Amino acid sequence: MKTVTNRILKVLLGGVIFFLGFALDTQATAQSLPNGGFETGNLSGWTSGSINNGSVSVVTEGTCWSSFDTRGITMPGVYAANVRSSGPAPTDSVGILTSNSFVASKGVSFYALSERSSPLQANPVNFVVNILAVPSGNIISTQIVGTNLITISQFCNAGPVGPNWIFSNHSIDTSAVFGQNIQIEFRQNTNISGLGFFTLVDRVRRIP
Repeated sequence: MKTVTNRILKVLLGGVIFFLGFALDTQATAQSLPNGGFETGNLSGWTSGSINNGSVSVVTEGTCWSSFDTRGITMPGVYAANVRSSGPAPTDSVGILTSNSFVASKGVSFYALSERSSPLQANPVNFVVNILAVPSGNIISTQIVGTNLITISQFCNAGPVGPNWIFSNHSIDTSAVFGQNIQIEFRQNTNISGLGFFTLVDRVRRIP
């Protein structure tokens, strides 16, 4: 009961903070895509896909949803999308997350965070963001994005919760197709064969 109450309070507090940011921050005028923060707790408004058993899921803050202890990750809301390669993690295993169609504005912003197993791994995943034309699905633009990286060294429930890691904030320019129907697509695969890492995606918004 306490956990549920804490989550409700966090959602309410997040709404207040977002409202204040909306009034004070120029970037906060961005308009969230339908379920762009995944706060429904599912992938409504999005389509998941995969190549060679990659996966996409929605994960919950404060829970262990990976092999290593993810309880210390602070999300922008309660939920985030987890895009990743499969557990065996061949480098050609790709998780794919694609939005429903929306009208292009000046750009799209989003938060992201990727895992690594050692601080020495500067490039553990290949995280690609595509802008797709509708209805053809052709790629209008593609960009490899380097996110903030976290290193988790302990297994789930093995000890104290780790630190609060910070998501990086990114934006994709869509001004060249302003007013057209587009989709945004996130693709992730590991760069290190045999090591499957996650990339979290959250708060996907249109920049007016």
